[in-house]
Amino acid sequence: MKKLPIIVGILLVLIAGTYFFVTRSTKGPSDETVGMRVPGSSDVEDTVVQEDGSSLEAQNVEGQNSYSITSGSAEFRIDEMLRGEPKQVIGKTENVSGTIFINREDLASSAFGTIRINARTLETDDESRNNMIRRFILKTEDDANEFIAYHPTKVLNLSGSLVSGEKKIFSILGDMTIANVTKPVAFDVEATFTDVGTVEVRAAGKVRYSDFEITIPSVPFVADVTEDVFLVVSFTAGGK
Repeated sequence: MKKLPIIVGILLVLIAGTYFFVTRSTKGPSDETVGMRVPGSSDVEDTVVQEDGSSLEAQNVEGQNSYSITSGSAEFRIDEMLRGEPKQVIGKTENVSGTIFINREDLASSAFGTIRINARTLETDDESRNNMIRRFILKTEDDANEFIAYHPTKVLNLSGSLVSGEKKIFSILGDMTIANVTKPVAFDVEATFTDVGTVEVRAAGKVRYSDFEITIPSVPFVADVTEDVFLVVSFTAGGK
């Protein structure tokens, strides 16, 4: 009689093992495959859509030459009333990085990589205002908000070939991320190619700070801060 419980226990173990094997094999992919990165789904971060609707990956492909930013600046301008007098506040940084990819024979096939601006280094003419921007407006003390990123998605009216000394005027559409909020932003661009293998770029645009869920703290001696913020990004990029 003592052997009966042992036999019953063995049978129960065998039944449970069979059930586990069958149910696991019929469930399909395991949880380990859920959320795995599929090649081609998001490997390319920078993609530009051309005027004909086709997309162009912003990477150094055949026919393109990469131009990396060697020096530059980014600034914002916003109007306010300071102690009853009109004032334009200008914030500026020289911490700008990025790469563009230029097809010298067919500029329409050129592409722009993401432009990054270190928002922590933006400075105005007043240190108290600088601290306000870093702590309460752009909140750059949070590592997630350190950089403002502009990801171009479409280039308009850029054509022809590269001619040294010639200025090209065109437009760029793209997505700008400020303090973890992303919105579409357009820039009017002027680009001049020099005879020393560099390109000088100036891009100007406008945003409304409320679109990025940015709030400006109320200060007794500051009033009538405009919603519109004017942006200018200028840089020199060296090619290969």
